Amino acid sequence: MAAQAARNHLIKNDILHQSPTPEMLVESYASHLEQIAAVFNKHSRDLGLGVRLDASGAVAAVRAKNNYGRVTRFADRSDDSGVLMIPNS
Repeated sequence: MAAQAARNHLIKNDILHQSPTPEMLVESYASHLEQIAAVFNKHSRDLGLGVRLDASGAVAAVRAKNNYGRVTRFADRSDDSGVLMIPNS
C-alpha cells in the first residue's frame, strides 16, 4: 500500500512520465506519514482512547533532509504488509 500510495500521489500530480525527484519522494513520504497519523488518530478518537500519533517530528526531519534512507525504502517498497489502511466502511 505504501509504495502504491506513493505512486498514486505521483500520478495525481502528473509527474509519472518523468523520474521523481528527491523532493517529490520526500513530499510523497511526508504526505504518507501525515495520512497514517490522521487515520490512527481518528480510529483512536472513535474508540475513545487517549492516545494520539504526532507525525510532525518525522515529517520535519525528512523535509530537513534527514533520514532520507526511510524515504528511499518507502519509495522502493513493493508490498503493503503491515501498513495501516483506511477501513472501507
